[in-house]
Amino acid sequence: MRKSLQRLLFRKTCKHLLQLNFVMMLLFLLAIAGVGCSAKAKQKPASSGRILEILVVYDGSKTQTHALPAVEEVFESIQPGLNQAEARFDLVQIRESAFSAIFQNYHSILKIKIQAEASEESIKIQRDKWAHPQLFVEVTAPSDSSANAFIKEKALTLQQLFYSNEYDRIVMQFPKGATKSLADSLFQKQGFGITLPSNFYLAKQQHEKTWLRCRDEEKEMGLLSAVIPYSDTMMLKQERLTTQCDSLIKMIPGSRPLSYMMVVDEYPTICTQTAIDGCYAVELRGLWETKNDLMGGPFLLYAVPFPSRDKVLFLYSYVYHPNQPKRDMLMQLEAIAHSLKFAVTTQ
Repeated sequence: MRKSLQRLLFRKTCKHLLQLNFVMMLLFLLAIAGVGCSAKAKQKPASSGRILEILVVYDGSKTQTHALPAVEEVFESIQPGLNQAEARFDLVQIRESAFSAIFQNYHSILKIKIQAEASEESIKIQRDKWAHPQLFVEVTAPSDSSANAFIKEKALTLQQLFYSNEYDRIVMQFPKGATKSLADSLFQKQGFGITLPSNFYLAKQQHEKTWLRCRDEEKEMGLLSAVIPYSDTMMLKQERLTTQCDSLIKMIPGSRPLSYMMVVDEYPTICTQTAIDGCYAVELRGLWETKNDLMGGPFLLYAVPFPSRDKVLFLYSYVYHPNQPKRDMLMQLEAIAHSLKFAVTTQ
């Protein structure tokens, strides 16, 4: 009886949270998913551009020489959860007159179209318009000022659209089948699959916890997965997630004897609700450090309930790259997490 009541409360809580916070975001993500990738799209040239780079094409008044202030405010705002300031996205800004074929292969394109005859602001989304994979978003508005206000209003939705495109592009670049045995092991032992790049290897495994690692002399990325029985909805709240995260990552040692990873208490964690593979999920960002050592960096944690609602998957990832930018490395780990599938088949 108690377990049935827990499941009912869990489903009601998740449904309420999703309805409150993610209606607009999910509508646009569904729009992307609904378009799909046709066989014809696969024949198009490979898209270009760096990680988290957006080509902004401005088609507006002759006096406007660059993108609207709102575009820079929304996309070049500081990425939360990093221990040094880095913008969310990098912008390459051009006018419509310069938008030649050489630019049309960009993987992420945002076009701002000012039309005085437009009755209202609108967003148009296309996948693989000129290249593959590619996201083309066109914002139309009757004036610069209305476009500016509209972009600010839809900031979260626009950011999530381009983040989702980054997830797809990053994962598609991983060599197929290179880590199939590792992915199969995760499914058999923990009941989920993710797509991994070829340079990840199994560092440690105990009970229902697995630590995967990728490192060289200068930097390191890692993933720690753990499956924990579901107790109540409180385990998905920020304070409990932070405590749970701190407990889990003690499994990861530092470079010195008796050193281990821990959450930085002095830096506030950032908690948001999202969706992965159509499932409700909670995201936690913050900083980690090592006890009895001098290592540290940003981390990203996803808590994702299993479809059966009796277990929760904790997928923790971290970056170590002293005195260097970390945004792009963390985005690669974020893309891996968003490749999560609660399914029998794994990539």
